[in-house]
Amino acid sequence: MFDIIIPELLRGNQLSFFIDEKCSPVKFTKVEMLASNKVMRFTFNTGSVIKTVCKEGDTFSIKTACYVALAKYLSYKSLTPEGISAFAEELRYYKQANKIVEAGIKTYERSVKEAEKRAAAEKEVKLIKERQRAKKIRYKERKKAKNAK
Repeated sequence: MFDIIIPELLRGNQLSFFIDEKCSPVKFTKVEMLASNKVMRFTFNTGSVIKTVCKEGDTFSIKTACYVALAKYLSYKSLTPEGISAFAEELRYYKQANKIVEAGIKTYERSVKEAEKRAAAEKEVKLIKERQRAKKIRYKERKKAKNAK
């Protein structure tokens, strides 16, 4: 199917299929969810940023979004949206693509855990400051009551 559209990608060495123009393996360096279960942004090791959007009626899947982003990145904007989705489906059959996508999912899960840890730490700091403020207010009230007697 893609022999006509992208002959240089599917012929010859399949490993070169997943290597960018700088001869480094393709990797997701940053994976972000912009809108809850709808829009994701992927940053690759070359600095390229790809955004995927889940259309109305489709079910959201991080794995599918990763494959679509990888297909967009590898096609270099030479495919139509239908071609990108078909290419993403075909990428599921390549071991190297599966490794890239699994690593991207791990990157996303790691970033979510880090965000949760940061939020918990910020909440803890806020709670400590609130306790200190309340303690200071109680101290001032006791001091005021003692001076009033």
